[in-house]
Formats: sequence, C-alpha cells, structure tokens
Amino acid sequence: PTLAIENAYRPPLGLLKLELRGVAGLRSRRTLGLRQAPDVYAMISFSGQTKRTETVKNSMDPSFSSNNVFAFMLHSRDQEVEIFVYDQDVGRDDLLGQMTANVGQLVKSASQSLKFSKVIELDIADEATVNLSTLFFPLDPSVDDTIPSPNGCVAAFLIERARNLPAGSCSTWVQLSVPVAGEKVTHQTPRVAKPPQGAQIVIDPSNPIWNFIAEVYLPDGPNSVSGPIELAIKDGSETIAQTNLSLSSPEACDEIGCVVKIKMIHIAREHKSL
Repeated sequence: PTLAIENAYRPPLGLLKLELRGVAGLRSRRTLGLRQAPDVYAMISFSGQTKRTETVKNSMDPSFSSNNVFAFMLHSRDQEVEIFVYDQDVGRDDLLGQMTANVGQLVKSASQSLKFSKVIELDIADEATVNLSTLFFPLDPSVDDTIPSPNGCVAAFLIERARNLPAGSCSTWVQLSVPVAGEKVTHQTPRVAKPPQGAQIVIDPSNPIWNFIAEVYLPDGPNSVSGPIELAIKDGSETIAQTNLSLSSPEACDEIGCVVKIKMIHIAREHKSL
C-alpha cells in the first residue's frame, strides 16, 4: 500500500558526530580541609537523546577516551546541543557547569574549546572550557548497498496505521524495538484514545492512524541489527498484537492491517560543511 506519510516524510540533513575530548581549566575544591581535584564526566543532550562519557578521576584537565564520539541525526542547522559537566560524588553528583551551542556554529570549525554558558560551581569551573570536535556527514543516495558507507545508514520506520483491532480497544499505540549493536533502541507512537463521551470528534482506537516516523541510526549498516526487529501493538499496557519486521522487506502489512514502510537512508563517506 502507498503511505500518505511517505509523501510527507522529510529525511534528516545527515549525521552529526560529536566528540567530547575533555575539559580544561578546572580547579580543585576543598573537602574536609584538603584540596581535591574533581572526578569528572560529561553528558551531551541532543534531539531528545542523552549520552554520557566515562568518569576521569582526580583531574583538573580530564581527557576523555576516543570512545566518546556520539552520532545524532541532524534535521536543522538551528538545532542546539547541550553539554553538562559533573563532578561524580558519593550520593548526588555535583553539576559544575553547562552550555548550549548552536549546531550551525559548531560545524564551522572541526575542533573548538567552549566556555560554559552557565557556571554552577564558580570556585571550580568559572574558567573551564570544554573541548570538542564536530563533523557533519550529509546523506548520500548514490551509496551502493554492496559497498556500505563507513558512517552507516539510517533506517526510517514509517508507521501509518492499523485496522480491525479488537472492538473494545481504548488506547492503542505501537512500540518499536530495534536491537542495535547489542543495545535495544525503542520508539513509541502517540496513543490513539477514545474521546470523552459527548465529544464532537470521532476517534476509533480499533482502527488507529498514527502517521509516526521512527529513525534509527545503524553505525555498521544493516549488520548493526543484532536480533529481531519487534513491533508490538498495545492497548494501554496490554500487548494485543505483535510481529517482527525485516530490513530486507521495506513494506510490511500484517494480518491485522498494521501498515509499516522502512526506508534505508545512506550516509556519505566524507564530512562536509553544513
């Protein structure tokens, strides 16, 4: 079937890779009469996702490992990145400082040192900077499936609707679970619920229309998927139907009329300016 949502879908601009290299210029704090350097880690938040570095103990100029390269789908150069730097402590960790940066500004230079836009612990972090590098990889429709890009690809799951669910359904939604490199990436559609009695609108949870798009980044292409792709239709907390999807079958419609289409979006091999 042809999906109405497919015509409205706008793929991301490309892939944004952010590497948190470290923090410089922190100062030690006085604890129980002694000066002690902080145990530092950072968190990066972008487009609803949050990633965390490892903790570097007892350091005023911590350098993070090369594993702290985080990939995000970029839909607009006006999107913002938030970075939070913490001192890990027994009990509650202390937020030292945070910053918000515009992607369009970040990608102007591959490597930058940025000061906090908001310093929480003035005696420790008022002169500190966060060192990061930013690379942008656009989409590339010319990539050959037989020679995948080293930057992987994006699987976009276009979840349109379902038909003929149980007549008593009250609040129907879909949970999509994709195992990527051993970790489960989960997306949930909004719920289609019965309107209040007497409402002037007609909504039928037994024939829901979601028109929902779930984008999943596959760093090693389709080989990143390490198990079955599970799609479950739920009514409230109860699973009323489920099926498995395959990347090799770009269009799926199961016995209850759940209509899904999968679009594979390739990422260019070389980074470019935004």
